[in-house]
Amino acid sequence: MFLFGPQFDPNKCKVQLKLAVSRIQILKNKKANLVRDEKRHIAELLRNRNEESARIRVETVIRDEYLIECYNIVEVLCELLFARLPLITATCEVPSELKESIYTLIYASQRIQIPELELIRKQLLAKYGRGLEHEVNCHCQTYVNPKIVYKLSYVTPEPFLVFQYLNEIAYEGKVDWCVDPIPPPTASVGVAPGPSIMMQQPAPHMSMFPSGNNVVSSNINKPSYQTPTPPPPPPAYTPTPQPQFPSVPTTPATSTSQPAFPAIPPQYTPTPGGPAASSSSTATIDEAFPDFDELTARFEALKRQNNMN
Repeated sequence: MFLFGPQFDPNKCKVQLKLAVSRIQILKNKKANLVRDEKRHIAELLRNRNEESARIRVETVIRDEYLIECYNIVEVLCELLFARLPLITATCEVPSELKESIYTLIYASQRIQIPELELIRKQLLAKYGRGLEHEVNCHCQTYVNPKIVYKLSYVTPEPFLVFQYLNEIAYEGKVDWCVDPIPPPTASVGVAPGPSIMMQQPAPHMSMFPSGNNVVSSNINKPSYQTPTPPPPPPAYTPTPQPQFPSVPTTPATSTSQPAFPAIPPQYTPTPGGPAASSSSTATIDEAFPDFDELTARFEALKRQNNMN
């Protein structure tokens, strides 16, 4: 912030951000209509076999479509800064989460002719100092959106991209136009490839030269690749032996086998001799036991004896 220069005004910056969004939407619609008309004109040139003029005009179409894509990115960034304006007001340095957005907006305002973007750039420089503009230009490859850097550059479109656009325009305009396709360009000396081509190039191989008086072989610049060793085969499967149990002999069941039942008591066998034998046995039993009267007499004798004593 400068003492005698423009001061940062949050309200003014907020208004300019909203106006920039509205202006970008109008410019997008206008540019899209111009691109549509230009494609129709290019289709007529291809129908009339005027390919040279069509190639020149299609480069303008490519730049216009690039510009429409940049409009979309800048519109989103303006809406983001509008939502994060309290954070910008409260900080004295560029917030880390808004660094890419602020750097991209300042970078795009120098290459897109929109008055509102110019005022927004002045407000940001008044907030963070004029050295911010120089830092943006020096670190555009680091902090600026790479799509903005690539699509706002003044590099002539590649021939394969021109052929691709011409093919699409001929297909949309239903023009019978056929040309041998041009392969994508490869990196060559003196030609700066596009971002996608630079990403696809492998890193150069750094070879080490032998020390001493050894002769440098012809394979010194060739990358040395080691043949991958195949993994060892898995061990063969050996089944685990199952424990052997002794076999229990089984007795085959027969139809004559019956379950065991308790023994039947022996039948009663009468005593030989008939009733006479039974009477004699009864008499023997009676002789073994004393008679009731005899027992009563004995009891009375004992009773009298006790009384006398």
